[in-house]
Amino acid sequence: MAPNFRALEATDLGLRDIDRNHSWSRGLLDNPTIHKKIGFVNTLRQVVQDTHDSGSSTSLPALSRQQQAPHDLVLDSLRSNSTIRLIISGGAGTGKSTLINAIVRSTRELFNNENSVRIMVPTGVAAFNIGGSTIHQELGITADKSQSYKKLEAERCRRMQVDFKNTKLIIIDEYIMIGTKMLAYIDLRLRDIFGTKESFGNISIVLVGDMRQLPPVFDTPLYAEGGRELQLTGNLSYSEFKQCFRLEQVFRQSGVEELEYKEALSRLSDGKSPVAHWNLFATRSYATLSVEEIHSFRHALRLFPSKDEAASYNEERLRELGFPVAHVLSVNNCLTAEGASSDDAKGLQNILLLSKQARVMLRKNYSTQFGLVNGSTGTVKDIIYKEGDESPGNIPIAVLVEFDKYIGPRVYEESTVVPIIPVTTNWISSSGVPCHASGFNYHLSCVGQ
Repeated sequence: MAPNFRALEATDLGLRDIDRNHSWSRGLLDNPTIHKKIGFVNTLRQVVQDTHDSGSSTSLPALSRQQQAPHDLVLDSLRSNSTIRLIISGGAGTGKSTLINAIVRSTRELFNNENSVRIMVPTGVAAFNIGGSTIHQELGITADKSQSYKKLEAERCRRMQVDFKNTKLIIIDEYIMIGTKMLAYIDLRLRDIFGTKESFGNISIVLVGDMRQLPPVFDTPLYAEGGRELQLTGNLSYSEFKQCFRLEQVFRQSGVEELEYKEALSRLSDGKSPVAHWNLFATRSYATLSVEEIHSFRHALRLFPSKDEAASYNEERLRELGFPVAHVLSVNNCLTAEGASSDDAKGLQNILLLSKQARVMLRKNYSTQFGLVNGSTGTVKDIIYKEGDESPGNIPIAVLVEFDKYIGPRVYEESTVVPIIPVTTNWISSSGVPCHASGFNYHLSCVGQ
């Protein structure tokens, strides 16, 4: 993926003759109505999909015995008006999503209310894939894990109490990405919303995922004990989940080679790989591949061990595209803001290099339901500067990006191009300096076209 920092090493990209002599305001002539469209992405948050009758004409999916047991346990608990704390674990292809959909459908039919059950996930990409919402979005929890828990303001709490009035069950998918601190946030927030000291607001919680994955970032894994006050609160919250179902039957059909590879990955996650699986992985060594196969990976996403290597690869791909490169500097209020990392600046890059056909990745959730989420990738189609503005030295008024998985309303009928406009972020540095910056919260994603 792209480097996760704001300062770039010295590069001539964006400063060459081809870059300086390019007519950057030409994009405005090619898109004369852009001023009417640049606010489009902000209107997506106001568009609500009609989900009240979704799936009403379809039957419940057939469940295996392994799936039926947790489904029935959850529904029996809801029918008896008791709360449940349940973990459903399973690897890829074991039918976790099918089970979630069945529980959601049955719960909504039981209470005849769409809001009786909510699906929450840690990230925007996961929310888009499962048809849910992010935990931060649903519960109004800050994504900044360095902050202590803050109660809701009275008016916002009142609105959320109305919104959650009929909620009986919350399903948290991909729960392995949640740490003890985040679980404490969820617990405390639900207590606030439901006005009770009972854990999780005294409603049922089901955690779904696969524990054999990487632990959460900037948080303590749920299975780890100890820590500070919030981590200890999360430990207590997690200790209530005493029931667990493990889904083991794999439903996704694959060829013999795919099944062998899947088995090798499964054994690897358990730390029990035999020599035969080591030999299997060794066949994919770069040094043993043919020239043709190596070439087929030329435009694939890449993972690098260091940020410098990722930045170097991005620069190489950008040069190969052969287009003029825009050198976009963020506007900062102080030197502390200018030197901050992109994490501190909530995704903003201090220097962003862009050209047509460059691949970019969003660092912000714009619209979960339409697929514009943190991690969404797309291709730059044009860079629009205000008339008279040029690069370097000015921020474009919009960058037109054709996103790979955007499914929302169209700005341009013939494509999935969405105009992304500059944003302003505010934060307090570790030394207590108030910072704000304006720019774009996406970056190159190591793919040339």
